[in-house]
Amino acid sequence: MISREKDYIKAMRAMIARVGETESVQDIDTFQMSLEEAEILSDCINEGYLIGTATPDMRTLDGKMHSELINNVITPKGLAFLKPNKTERKSNVALITSIVAVSISFFAFLTTLIANIDKIVSNWELFWALFN
Repeated sequence: MISREKDYIKAMRAMIARVGETESVQDIDTFQMSLEEAEILSDCINEGYLIGTATPDMRTLDGKMHSELINNVITPKGLAFLKPNKTERKSNVALITSIVAVSISFFAFLTTLIANIDKIVSNWELFWALFN
C-alpha cells in the first residue's frame, strides 16, 4: 500500500519502465493488475507519460480502472519523468558545504583573535591613551 508521495512517484516510474520494456501492449493486462497498479497506470496515461486512454467510465463495478494502452512507447514527458529530480539533493549539498565553510571561517577568526589578544589589548590601551 502506497502511503507517501515519494513512494507513489517511484511506483509511477516503475510502471512507465514496465510498459517500456514490454514487447507489446497485450503484455500489460489491467485485469491481472492489482487495484493500485491499475490506478497508477491510469495516472501515467492521464499525466501524458504513456499513450493510451483512461476515462472514469472505464471502471468496473468493483472500482478498478481498466485503462487502454495504445502502444508501449514512452512519451518525451514520460522519459523526463523517469529521470530523478536531483535538485533538492544538490541544494542540500550546497547548504552543508556553505555551513562547513562558515564554521571553518569562524573558528579561524577565533584562533587568530586568541593568538593576538595580547597585541589587541595593548593597542587598545594605546588608542584610549591618545584620546584621554
